[in-house]
Amino acid sequence: MTGYKDDNGKIHHSIGVYYVSKSNFGIGQKVDEYSDLSFLKKENFDDFIEKIKNLQLSQDEIDKLKEQREKEIDASLVKLNNDIYQNEKGLGENDRVYLVAASIIATLGIPGKVAPLEKSELKSSLEKENTDSDIILRKIKAFLSEAMSQQTVDK
Repeated sequence: MTGYKDDNGKIHHSIGVYYVSKSNFGIGQKVDEYSDLSFLKKENFDDFIEKIKNLQLSQDEIDKLKEQREKEIDASLVKLNNDIYQNEKGLGENDRVYLVAASIIATLGIPGKVAPLEKSELKSSLEKENTDSDIILRKIKAFLSEAMSQQTVDK
């Protein structure tokens, strides 16, 4: 919802509703525009939810979103690799690859099983078994353990 006051002090508003979910890759998909919030009333809510259920991305939109995400990931990986190269002079090319892969694994997470590593969890602690490296390794181990158990269940 957005709005403004005109020169006469009258308030003008606009309500646009967007649906964001995993099924649409986290991209806001427009549901509709409304003049007020009555679409949320009990008597209108089922129709509103039905409208959301009928939203679907076209295959072309899905392909474009996937391509965009892949480009973003590629750009991030190149930047990460370059940053590591510039700031960590002692690391060889293979070590940088392992570091990037470890960072990705630690931040992936598995919904409902392993929470993704958040930047806020890394505190540069010198405390034994609680350094950033220890935290990252625990996340990687948890991710790999859960991924392996899911793979076993799927077979």
